[in-house]
Amino acid sequence: MNTPSNDMRKAWSVLIVSTLGFTVCFMVWMMFGVIGIPIKKALNLNATEFGLLTAMPVLTGSLIRVPLGIWTDKYGGRIVMTILMAATVPAIWLMGYATQYWHFLVIGLFVGLAGGSFSVGTPYVARWFSKNRTGFVMGVLVHDEPDLVEAWKERIGHFVTVFFLPIFFTYTGLRTNIGGLDSLVLWGWCLLTIALATLGKFGGTYVAARSCGLDHAASSVLGIMMNTRALMELIVINVGYDLGVISQDMFTMLVLMAIVSTVVTTPGLRLWLPRMGPAGR
Repeated sequence: MNTPSNDMRKAWSVLIVSTLGFTVCFMVWMMFGVIGIPIKKALNLNATEFGLLTAMPVLTGSLIRVPLGIWTDKYGGRIVMTILMAATVPAIWLMGYATQYWHFLVIGLFVGLAGGSFSVGTPYVARWFSKNRTGFVMGVLVHDEPDLVEAWKERIGHFVTVFFLPIFFTYTGLRTNIGGLDSLVLWGWCLLTIALATLGKFGGTYVAARSCGLDHAASSVLGIMMNTRALMELIVINVGYDLGVISQDMFTMLVLMAIVSTVVTTPGLRLWLPRMGPAGR
């Protein structure tokens, strides 16, 4: 006998399993974004060949979404999702045997099928929930589920912060060679990089804030907060360094810029927040 409680339990089970399926599919779909760099080095690919390689899964995932949605409506989400995930397994297995550029292109076409999983899972999962919860299911936006948000933060959020962030920052630090800046000229370029980055972020934000009518103190606080966003840049410069876009010295300078802009944030806020009056307390 189906009761509202049992139906809701089944609905949440479908959502959890589908979310795990989405995670696996999107990991497979974006696989070439991670292993593409060593493949580029191993096969000595130029920029055009590398771009085509990384675009193949995206192309297939984009083209297959409409047919997958139609088949989901006709045959059901479970059947289509099972076949879809099974179809990507041979491609992943063959990855270990690929040696030529065209091998990886063909594999990329089949790997891209995983990118269409969202077109299968979204309509299927949405049918298990009422209309007022459909947005939550489709976007995985849990603003209407404060208990779930708090449970996620309590059980998962701390793990991500404690486990993954130190690994990333350690990895970046190990690649930074401060000893490579062994001349006054290089240190001069480093100071210039820090100054220009600060001027661009703080100055640009300050001018924009003043033009919107904010006072000097509030504009300065916004500029300081924007200046510390250099930490996000660490992700970009690591990718750029792997691709050979920036040199070791430039990488070190940008890491130092991120550190300096972060360190000066707290003193800057302590200086300017009291000047904002009650709004800054």
